Amino acid sequence: MFKYLLHNRPGRFLLIGTIFLVLGFIILYTGSFNANPFFYISIFFLGFFAAKNAVLSTIQESALNVDLLMVLAALGAVVIDYASEGAMLLFIFALAEVMESFANSRSTASIEELMAQVPDTALRLLPNGETEEVLTDDLVIGDSVVVSRGDQLPIDGITDRETEINEAALTGESVPAHKQKGDEVFAGTINSSHAFHLEVTKNPDETIFSNIIRMVEEAQGRPSRISSFIDRIESKYVIGVLLAVPIFIALLYFFVGLSFQEAFYRGMVFLTVASPCALVASATPATLSAISNGAKNGVLTKGGAAFEALSKMQILYSDKTGTITFGEFKVIDYASPDAVLKEVICMEQQSGHPIAEALVNHFSDVNLSSVDQSEPVEEIAGIGVQKGDIIVGKPAAFSSYDDPNNYRRKTETSHTVIFAGQNNEIVAFFSLADKVRPSAIHAIDSFQKEGIDVQILTGDNEKVTA
Repeated sequence: MFKYLLHNRPGRFLLIGTIFLVLGFIILYTGSFNANPFFYISIFFLGFFAAKNAVLSTIQESALNVDLLMVLAALGAVVIDYASEGAMLLFIFALAEVMESFANSRSTASIEELMAQVPDTALRLLPNGETEEVLTDDLVIGDSVVVSRGDQLPIDGITDRETEINEAALTGESVPAHKQKGDEVFAGTINSSHAFHLEVTKNPDETIFSNIIRMVEEAQGRPSRISSFIDRIESKYVIGVLLAVPIFIALLYFFVGLSFQEAFYRGMVFLTVASPCALVASATPATLSAISNGAKNGVLTKGGAAFEALSKMQILYSDKTGTITFGEFKVIDYASPDAVLKEVICMEQQSGHPIAEALVNHFSDVNLSSVDQSEPVEEIAGIGVQKGDIIVGKPAAFSSYDDPNNYRRKTETSHTVIFAGQNNEIVAFFSLADKVRPSAIHAIDSFQKEGIDVQILTGDNEKVTA
């Protein structure tokens, strides 16, 4: 925040005005000498942009806004010899404006971070079989793009072969999705398998990721209900106050019998009190405070409108993987001959699949010195990996294999199970599961006690979810 103030002109004016405001109050209370010059300088810096906006709004939009009322109220406070109150009034308003600008800049930064998830360039396949690097924005429907292993997809399209795509950026699911030839794949996701060719089916501004960014922009720019209400009544309120002040002064002078100086003094008091500084400034700091406090506790929101809607929530739909659970697999059960286990760990060391990582981490103390690591490991799309006569993969890939140990019964549990096969026989199984976060249990219990119905949204099967 302080860095933002130093690199932003309204922020620098706020800092300078605040310094003179503090100095003014110190001098005022110590009684050293006249503090008003410090308050006048503070009013200039704190009210500069409010006065500028008031003039520009009046000229360009032919409408009065609260900025004008703030400036007039501060000047009125100076006229009645309460420069300190005028400076304080403008300080609150200027602080709220800078905080709102800071929040908008943070929103812009988060959108830019989202956009960075999609590559700026892509390898377009030419008719002669060669490739050329082009900007993602230059891709058109029908182009063929080469996506290497581990690369992010630059655009939505259709794959030309079986592959595994990590869609965690879109779905939150840590297990890569298996794609058949002709299946749709999306920009921002990661190719976890071998290289493939992607046929472009959407323009760069029509992808799933582009739509998500557009929705975030709209949500972050949507004002809260209180802010919208203030915006609607702003011009009418300013006109009403500007009409009421001279009428108030006239009534005091002509009908109450006060001197013009006394009537004008009270009129300025009325103008200062009628300034909606607290009303205008309250919405932004209150919203930002809630957003900031939530962020410190790991709760991210899209803006003030979301917070207001939260107070009326009746149903909460929650993602499962990484939200209710840790999003990381742990080995909870297994059975395997030592020789096969070593081969499996050796094979999985060459894979970036979340299940492979879980196996390698769990069996990190296994000695692999007896394993022939020169033998190539082949990846079989949609199944798993193979090294020599040993295959490791999904249970569906072993439907024709013998099962002398009845390991297939393990698939009836609510866990993720993989098999290892050798010589047409299932020789090992590994059972893995995601762990529920203790904090999620507490949070869901708290929501339910408030009468809120909590529902899980997940791509996992019913047993695992249950």
